[in-house]
Amino acid sequence: MTRETSIALEQIEQILKGLVLPSTKVAWQEYDYAADWCARRGLRGGVGDRLPEGLSEKAKSFIDDDPEAFEQRVTDFAYATAMLAQEADE
Repeated sequence: MTRETSIALEQIEQILKGLVLPSTKVAWQEYDYAADWCARRGLRGGVGDRLPEGLSEKAKSFIDDDPEAFEQRVTDFAYATAMLAQEADE
């Protein structure tokens, strides 16, 4: 393999990393949105609870892969929302 080929392959890898990362980042943002959505509706985020419409398959797979972690994330959002509301009342 020539030096030029090696450099070209490295550049292609960097481009591909850039293409993969944003979709994963967006899926995690959707995951957080879904957790906040559940918390604001008084849902636990457990298996069988409703989720917002329009979630990507990747975000749904993150939720399905570890339902306990998603439930904890919903609890975290519920707690944060309650604390912010309490601060606003003071």
